[in-house]
Amino acid sequence: MGILPMIYFDNAATSYPKAPDVASALASAILNIPGNAGRSSFKHSLKTSEIIFDCRERIARMFNIEDSENVIFTSGATEALNLLIHGLAEPGGRVLTSPMEHNSVLRPLEELRKRQGLRTDFVKCDKNGLPDLEDWKEKLRLKPEFAVVTAASNVTGSVFPFYEMAKTAHQENIPFILDTAQAAGTVEIDCGDEGISAACFAGHKGLLGPGGIGFCYISEKINPRTLKQGGTGSRSDEPLQPEFRPDKYEAGTQNITCIAGLNAALKFIEETGIVKIKKRKKELFLYFTDSIKKIKSLTVHADANIENTGIISVSSDKLTSSELTEILNKYDIAVRTGLHCAPEAHKAIGTFEAGGAVRFSLGYFNTEKEIDYAINLLEDIHKEEK
Repeated sequence: MGILPMIYFDNAATSYPKAPDVASALASAILNIPGNAGRSSFKHSLKTSEIIFDCRERIARMFNIEDSENVIFTSGATEALNLLIHGLAEPGGRVLTSPMEHNSVLRPLEELRKRQGLRTDFVKCDKNGLPDLEDWKEKLRLKPEFAVVTAASNVTGSVFPFYEMAKTAHQENIPFILDTAQAAGTVEIDCGDEGISAACFAGHKGLLGPGGIGFCYISEKINPRTLKQGGTGSRSDEPLQPEFRPDKYEAGTQNITCIAGLNAALKFIEETGIVKIKKRKKELFLYFTDSIKKIKSLTVHADANIENTGIISVSSDKLTSSELTEILNKYDIAVRTGLHCAPEAHKAIGTFEAGGAVRFSLGYFNTEKEIDYAINLLEDIHKEEK
């Protein structure tokens, strides 16, 4: 489906190609909808409100959110995570997380440690990046103000037992924030689960939408402070930000162009079905891991027996990650090397000192033929026999 002459294995960074109709939805929004939602009453402005409402309702339907007004549009998962972390953390407080987190979690926590003495506890994780649930329970007894974890690692692709983690947090009356950036669109996310207090989503990864748009679900059980204040088109006579949702958290002009593109992507996923997408990505993942494990000079940081979002990170005995990536690039194979904005994750799986690993991240639109081409090239590079 892609128009570029390349094999794209970097879907954990951003998906390519996008879902059908995303590009046309973006173009239509730019060319045909000049209005600003909630600010005017002419027909084009009303159309923007309709698109935003339709997308918000679709999100609520897909992720089992009872009230769509608890869906907050953001620029991406990073802004959503910052909203919740900064909005809930208190000076001198405590937070529980995991070493498998992206810097969109780690850096806000470190900033708050320096600025206001926030303490961060990390649950132990094994070589596959999966948390020790007994240690999780022990750390919850330290009574953090909230817990924040990823639904799936962007380094190993391992899917966390996040519903069980949310349940134990709920039993301790501790708010549980879920980062779904690597899981949404591949793994079923049920925001109606009583243990999930909030969930953060990236529109451009597994949801197959454009960059620059994301959203979060914030349950009515928590009330984080706002990151920003400004115009909403509502209560304009009042000096303070409205307290009602979604306006409380959506100051400023909304990104109608990308919301339109996201809506088209979500419609595709809704019509295709998460189950079908998950099944296809699992087929590709198993095909890739079964093939690559025959190359003895490569260490594969993925376990085929563990639920995975389609990520296979590898280390070479003969080449650095940068050298291997450079060769793959010459043959128009797109992968990502380095620490993947997740340094603690690489420490957990033992790849930090080597500068990280080479990550192949599969998408719904990849094919076995593309995998065969990559595997054959890797075999040639490492001079291994099939």
